[in-house]
Amino acid sequence: MQKTAKNQLKLSIPRRPLSLNILLRMHWRIRHAMQQKFDYYIKVEWGRLRQRVFMKPVRLTFIIICPEKRVRDLDNYIGGTKMLIDALKKTFIFRDDAEWVTEIKVQFAKGTEGTEILIEETGQ
Repeated sequence: MQKTAKNQLKLSIPRRPLSLNILLRMHWRIRHAMQQKFDYYIKVEWGRLRQRVFMKPVRLTFIIICPEKRVRDLDNYIGGTKMLIDALKKTFIFRDDAEWVTEIKVQFAKGTEGTEILIEETGQ
């Protein structure tokens, strides 16, 4: 995790979110276990920085890093980021996502599997 600017924060976790198609077909117990893992990863990363919470609306950018270079279905991964957004909210990095998240972007990169999350205050 690193702080990139006064109103930005970059988190890195070792897992990537699954696509919405996979999540919807998954048993609820397995989905719940995955949510707990994402909660843990975000809590650990946030705890290392010990930064204040965002008090203004935020823009989220998810850079999903995949080891294989394959075309991904963007709308499935936008839905798949819900677990990460819920984990950010549970950690109190920002308030309720319905009011405080103004924009969500998803980008893909090739490399060692993981996800980078850039949180930026929009100042609205």
